[in-house]
Amino acid sequence: MLGWFNSPEVDQQILAEIRAIVQSVEELQQTIFSINANGRIRALNDLESRAGLGALRPLQKFNPGSGLNRAIAVLPISDNVDVVMPQWNPMIDSWDHNEVLRAIEFYNEDFGIKQDYDLIARKTRVRRWFSS
Repeated sequence: MLGWFNSPEVDQQILAEIRAIVQSVEELQQTIFSINANGRIRALNDLESRAGLGALRPLQKFNPGSGLNRAIAVLPISDNVDVVMPQWNPMIDSWDHNEVLRAIEFYNEDFGIKQDYDLIARKTRVRRWFSS
């Protein structure tokens, strides 16, 4: 190579930029894969919900990062709630506020829940998100 292209610093900079682009493409591919898989899972959840089976399959996460700030934003106004996140419970009707908050934090998604929603409204929003 000729001129500035022959510089090791420039070569390292170009390599770093290429790596960043590749990482972005891989993340986008994973997001697309998750969205496609979630479409199938939501369809199954919808069918089973209509059949009254109750249990829902968890969706794959596609919003990177933690949704802790989203969970804090919709903490119930009057209830004492721990932000301890239990394991996945497929029976959403049996969820308490903690499990709703755990889902918000994990999926980094607020499900359209507002702070003043009661537990029944919160579970309805979560169930709708998992099945439509």
